[in-house]
Amino acid sequence: MSEQERCEAQYVKSVDLNVSETHCRAVWDGFLCWPATQSMSVVHMPCPPEKGVDISKFAFRVCDKEGAWLGHPERETSALGWSNYSDCFTSEIRLLLDKLYTHSESDVQRKIQIAKETRVIEMAGLSVSLVLLLISIFIFIYFGSLRNKRTQVHKNLFVAMFVQVVVRLVLYTDQWMSRENIDNAANRTAHPFSIENKPVLCELVYVVLEYARTSVFVWMLLEGIHLHTSVVLVFPAEVKFAFFLAIGWGAPVIFVTVWASVMATYFSTTQCWWGYAFSRYYWILEGPRMCIIAINFVILLNIVCIVLMKVQVNTSSELQQIRKAVRAALLLLPLLGITNVMDIIPGPIEGTPLQFAIWSYTAHIFSASQGFFISLLYCFLNKEVQEAIRKHWRFYRFSGKSLLAGWSRPDSMPVPRIRPVTEENAVSRQNDKLSSEEPPVGPL
Repeated sequence: MSEQERCEAQYVKSVDLNVSETHCRAVWDGFLCWPATQSMSVVHMPCPPEKGVDISKFAFRVCDKEGAWLGHPERETSALGWSNYSDCFTSEIRLLLDKLYTHSESDVQRKIQIAKETRVIEMAGLSVSLVLLLISIFIFIYFGSLRNKRTQVHKNLFVAMFVQVVVRLVLYTDQWMSRENIDNAANRTAHPFSIENKPVLCELVYVVLEYARTSVFVWMLLEGIHLHTSVVLVFPAEVKFAFFLAIGWGAPVIFVTVWASVMATYFSTTQCWWGYAFSRYYWILEGPRMCIIAINFVILLNIVCIVLMKVQVNTSSELQQIRKAVRAALLLLPLLGITNVMDIIPGPIEGTPLQFAIWSYTAHIFSASQGFFISLLYCFLNKEVQEAIRKHWRFYRFSGKSLLAGWSRPDSMPVPRIRPVTEENAVSRQNDKLSSEEPPVGPL
């Protein structure tokens, strides 16, 4: 039995109309089953629980004097008529649709196609980032020689980014499976196990996603602060790593809890908080993130200035000085999160397809590949990591043991070196800090 037949059967016994009266028959429009309605009248139905829809509002249909459902005033030609859902959308989604439909229908379809293409690229980039982040986390945990504060900050940043990537891939895969099942309007009820069809679970998944994303920003801030302290101060104050852990994982709890409470209070009528990124409440999270980006940008500029001052004491030419400064800036750029600006800036939805394509491809490629570049620059190209792997590989070759056998390795038991701390060697150590923070990626 088709949905239309089910709809007619649903109302056949409840219709309070005389057979002789002119009326519009019951109809299924792909979202709701509309009852048989007397001519020259309007029927209202609660909005369906769909994405971006406020279920507390109502949609309506008009039955004309001929007993036919009224069509769309501009383009509707179907004999089934037209259901007006314009009042169902939230204000944020309505504004988004108004921007999207500022151009022709062909431009709108092109933008939708661009969005689908960038989603595929984004999923590919996230998959690569996922693998590299997992390997990087394993390396930082496995090798004892890498258990210092700097690499511990790296590891926690990688963990936060790993969680974010996993949740995004789960959501994107679930959305893709749902889209495949509802391409046919008659099959809209398919895929009942979709996350988006689980009211509490769906919101919880998005809370975890925003917590992980906020944690990435906070750990990026801690990366910047730790790096700046190491470069600027000769004798940096010893701070317990527990303090870093409390800030890195605790501060996001505060922001996300406030945001989730506001969303549950003022955005609960929308299925799975769909479109929450376009609401004003999202600035509860975006505000602190923007502040972190601004702080890290200042830190980056200061570190670049320090690089310029340090290379001036060498015999390098002016060109070589500029190249070193630019290299340092480019290495710090992905780590300190400045590339997230592209992800926060609203896209030119109302622009031309070309403008939308440029923004969409750039923003999503940067966002999806951040884990890839950070893993590459601060793990796989890191001198300490390479040396630890080389040392363990030599130990494996000469001992004949498994690479993963045991945790007591030469690299985990460094030979202590006693060196008296004097002003001369302290200054010397300070001058060497910057180069130890940078992975060797070669000249630009």
